Amino acid sequence: MKLAYLSICAIFKDEAPYLPEWIEFHRLVGVERFFLYDNLSADGGREVLEPWVRAGVVSISDCSIPLGQGGQGWAYADALERARGRTRWLAFIDLDEFLFSPGPTPLPDLLGEYEQHPGVVVNWQVYGSSGLTAKPEGLVIESFVKRARMQWVRNRRIKSIVDPTRAVRPIGPHFFEYADGALAVTEGHEPVRVIGVDPWARRMRRGLSRLPLIETDPYAIRQSSVKQVSVGRLRLNPGWAADTRGCPGSPRRDRCGRRRTLPQARTSRRNPIRRAAAR
Repeated sequence: MKLAYLSICAIFKDEAPYLPEWIEFHRLVGVERFFLYDNLSADGGREVLEPWVRAGVVSISDCSIPLGQGGQGWAYADALERARGRTRWLAFIDLDEFLFSPGPTPLPDLLGEYEQHPGVVVNWQVYGSSGLTAKPEGLVIESFVKRARMQWVRNRRIKSIVDPTRAVRPIGPHFFEYADGALAVTEGHEPVRVIGVDPWARRMRRGLSRLPLIETDPYAIRQSSVKQVSVGRLRLNPGWAADTRGCPGSPRRDRCGRRRTLPQARTSRRNPIRRAAAR
């Protein structure tokens, strides 16, 4: 099998309606292969993915361990093993996250500039409910168009794109350990160290997060040593709230209020993502 340059690993559970859009979006930005893990889905996700499986674009493995009981770590470690010798780069993201390069350089070409490093981290740009209180009819990238400001504290979170031959194991869902003590880098080539968050500090942050004027990340167990959010070359757009793609849990607490601009999100019947999602 031909070596892919960029692939994605992700876990899905009862997300069948969103899979076509997510797959086609990432194929358009240069992703060649998908290592997907089915976490006990019951909504026909495998059947939805069948055209891409037949085409050799998607492989599906079972993940029968609940994510909160170690399923995510197991799946990520398994994907590392499966991906070695099959892809140059492997991104670990979620089904509500969209990875792309906002600049003129295609994503695979941009990653070519980081081949001396074992991994690259990508900052979030969190999108919220956009004021919606019910699931919209359109695509996710057309319906949810407002995000938090770039330097919002929770946008310091990252996801990883790794060289499978140099990544040793996942450290939670966001970070990886690399061979010989090497470090992943930011889009600006700044080395990233993993900093553990003390349990007492997490409890304090959770209390502070209830205050309207305090910005804190109450859930992070680990965080990046790099505090400045940088998304000029690489960007990961996730949804936020209970399930931002469906019925957000609390729009009044949604701090994601800035309108985004994303060329692929323009509403058009000619949109290739829309065509694929309608198949």
